[in-house]
Amino acid sequence: VFRNGRYMLYSTLSFKPMLNGFSGFTPQSYRRHAEALRQFPDQESISYLRKEGVTHVVVEGHLISEPRLAEIDRNPALQLVFTDSSLRIFILTK
Repeated sequence: VFRNGRYMLYSTLSFKPMLNGFSGFTPQSYRRHAEALRQFPDQESISYLRKEGVTHVVVEGHLISEPRLAEIDRNPALQLVFTDSSLRIFILTK
């Protein structure tokens, strides 16, 4: 939770809703989202994101293990639209 401040700040560039919230309050949905995405990018987490209406996924590669990052990069449900070596932005395909 404490790491989300910068993501909330970045969200002001688009003002699009984010799963990790928009304030200092931690709603029950935050924990539900975190639990559902614990094994991301497995099929259940991808289905969950779709159900929640997520269109884009932002991944900070330097915060993720290499094997998990490779798994994310290979996932056919995630279409890479931007990278700067560490940051990756994906479109979640239908």
